[in-house]
Amino acid sequence: MGFANIILHLWAWIFMLWSVANISIAVSPVEIPDSSCSGPQGTEFITVFMQNHLPSYGNKDFKLFITGYIPGTFVTISVNKADFFTTVTANPEQTVSVMIPAFVELAGSNIFNHTVIIRADHEISILALNYKAYTADTTVVYPEDKLGREYYVVTPVGNPDGLDKQFAVVAWKDPTTVEIYLKGAVTFQRKAYTAGTKLDISLGAYQAVQLQSCDDLSGTRIVSQNPVAVYSGHVCVAKHTKCDYVSEQLLPVSVWGTTFIVPPLSFQPNFDLVYVAASQHTRIDYQSGSARATRNLVAGQVVTFEIKVSNPLYISASAGIQVAFFCTGGSKGKIVYDPFFLMIPDVSGYCQTYNIHGQDLFENYAMIVAKTAETADVTIDAEPLRFTVWMPIPGTAYSWTTYNLGSGFSNHTIENPSSPFGVLSVGIKEKAGYGSTAIGGISGAAPTVQPPDLPSTSCSCPQGTEFITVFMQNLLPSYGNKDFKLFITGYIPGTFVTISVNKADFFTTVTANPEQTVSVMIPAFVELAGSNIFNHTVIIRADHEISILALNYKAYTADTTVVYPEDKLGREYYVVTPLGNPDGLDKQFAVVAWKDPTTVEIYLKGAVTFQRKAYTAGTKLDISLGAYQAVQLQSRDDLSGTRIVSQNPVAVYSGHVCVAKHTKCDYVSEQLLPVSDWGTTFIVPPLSFQPKFDLVYVAASQHTRIDYQSGRARATRNLVAGQVVTFEIKFPNPLYISANAGIQVVFFCAGGSKGKIAYDPFLLMIPDVSSYCQTYNIHGQDQYDNYAIITAETSESGGITIDKEPLGVIAWRPIPGTVFSWAEYNLGKGFKRQTMEHPTSPFGLLSIGIASKPGYGSAAIGASSE
Repeated sequence: MGFANIILHLWAWIFMLWSVANISIAVSPVEIPDSSCSGPQGTEFITVFMQNHLPSYGNKDFKLFITGYIPGTFVTISVNKADFFTTVTANPEQTVSVMIPAFVELAGSNIFNHTVIIRADHEISILALNYKAYTADTTVVYPEDKLGREYYVVTPVGNPDGLDKQFAVVAWKDPTTVEIYLKGAVTFQRKAYTAGTKLDISLGAYQAVQLQSCDDLSGTRIVSQNPVAVYSGHVCVAKHTKCDYVSEQLLPVSVWGTTFIVPPLSFQPNFDLVYVAASQHTRIDYQSGSARATRNLVAGQVVTFEIKVSNPLYISASAGIQVAFFCTGGSKGKIVYDPFFLMIPDVSGYCQTYNIHGQDLFENYAMIVAKTAETADVTIDAEPLRFTVWMPIPGTAYSWTTYNLGSGFSNHTIENPSSPFGVLSVGIKEKAGYGSTAIGGISGAAPTVQPPDLPSTSCSCPQGTEFITVFMQNLLPSYGNKDFKLFITGYIPGTFVTISVNKADFFTTVTANPEQTVSVMIPAFVELAGSNIFNHTVIIRADHEISILALNYKAYTADTTVVYPEDKLGREYYVVTPLGNPDGLDKQFAVVAWKDPTTVEIYLKGAVTFQRKAYTAGTKLDISLGAYQAVQLQSRDDLSGTRIVSQNPVAVYSGHVCVAKHTKCDYVSEQLLPVSDWGTTFIVPPLSFQPKFDLVYVAASQHTRIDYQSGRARATRNLVAGQVVTFEIKFPNPLYISANAGIQVVFFCAGGSKGKIAYDPFLLMIPDVSSYCQTYNIHGQDQYDNYAIITAETSESGGITIDKEPLGVIAWRPIPGTVFSWAEYNLGKGFKRQTMEHPTSPFGLLSIGIASKPGYGSAAIGASSE
């Protein structure tokens, strides 16, 4: 009898396999519908930050990334029933990051008031990041007009770990009742609800409910009286690796689609999972590789498919379905990345233009699905995709590829001029991962801004006879041997120069001559340390004009700055402190009084502690400085935009004790120019050897309109007083900026690699085009590969010489929107001073150097041709 049962079971299995094989052969995928792009843009949004791991775990980094499409879009961000309100201006070709306070995190199963409300006067799009160390995910935030009344939950399932699946329902401005048909047990307001029961909840305007369970909640149906937002995920789910927080905002049943393509992760060594949810009796035809089959689903059913690197998944349904991708974690090289979760867009919702955001600390990728015949027309930031391998998707006219966006925060536009396509945004790092759909829907074409005529030049030189400077803190005060130097250049034979340290026993003299630069060692005790007032400033006096370059060097951490004379000091400044990876080290700036005592008002953009008193961002700090005294202020916060107003002229230095972005950290510092000397027209050439991107900071002191162009992309932004905005700059595209009022432009090299050299960050001020000179002194530093970055009128570029000799073979590249070109000239290794000049035409010159670990940068020192 047992043997007969075995034979019967074998025949049953054979019959089933034969049936499935015949069904697979018979299935022919339906024709893919035409695309009608539906982006997530809107003017009113509400969102929440669901529980990430344990509420007490780690530092919370909650952010919104906001993209505008109309110049000067005004956006307000507030937290319901809490004292948090902020505003930003969003513009095309730019994404604004807004930090959301940690207290908004939902914790446990309960009703919450602290929802985040965003309103704008023109359409914007929003990406939300919920980040704690080693556990993070992103989601697109949908506007209120895309909210609905019926949803089905999907909560990915991993290894049993005692952590909860969860979802949240968020009311918009109308109170609403919510019916929840549970697929798993929950405990809410001290009452247990079993799977299969209905839970009724009343939400007030802008309230949210979060429900958690150890059970799988997938298939739970949510029906509300008024439109709501629904978020679904897991506090920390593990499958192939460690656990990670995952979350996505869901779309309501009313906008579900019928045709989906799911590309695999090219670096997944195991498999990922695809969840498909139905809201009614639905037939799905699907194909993975050459295998094709059909399934019939019922309302509330959620089925799972494995997806592996070689086989994309194509699904066609007889009614709307919801498709979610669950990355189960894996490894890529030395990176062991954890899970993430994202919703797959319907093919009929594909767009021709997308914004995609790479996140800081992650390796970022775009997963692209495009018609095979149109793949060559897909561009990123108006440039063709490079080194891209497209793979066909069986059963469709589409192909897919994975495109590496590099590491660190970035904002890109991916587009095809004529054919809609799909883009997913994913990122991996050690112990974490994120994923979301890229934001499509509005053309990335910038307004056609015609830049004004470039101004005539009038060389602004840093020569003078009296100077004061300081050496700000470089890494830790106790770190390494200090090598502080001044490089002094004279212009009259026999110029007598004295160098002294205020209220200290240091005094020396040198003689400076033309065609020669004198190096002066400054004692180590002058280094400023911490937030305090200091007496040991360095005073330089000469009987004829000189120029000075300062070097602050410790092993593997150094930068240079031009030192400006006392007649170029001012009374109003705006600070710029570059941002890198969180590393526990401080941004900083220093204010230095000249020979008259002065009061200094500091309008802080970040929190500082000074003389044992804490000052929060937004407060005013008043400081009195005696003659030749300095104050240094440090903060973990970004201090960019801090305004400094003094009674008498002061010098201001700004930077970071050791900032890291793409590589290890490096000290960076620059002496700032006062607002009265700011310019309106700037050209920023890129570094040809930067494999990723650098950053450009632009600061405004009043309401200012800037027109800018990078490559072929042109746009306009409106800035307010104290606003500092950031632009990425990549080879081969220089950045051209024209403003209707004075602005300050700062270049932050974020570190990179050139051959075997991995160089660290440096900071330099970009000179205004109107200040270009015909003659420069440029100093190469010892132990560095030294370079001159030149900007010159295209028609005059051939006339530039170095030490009276032609530049030789050099590649000049045009700067779109201007009559200028730029080039990079290798000055060689080791310390040297060289003179670069043009007999008739002013040009711009930057001095930079890279070595294994450190880097430096400053504007070259111009000399009047009179």
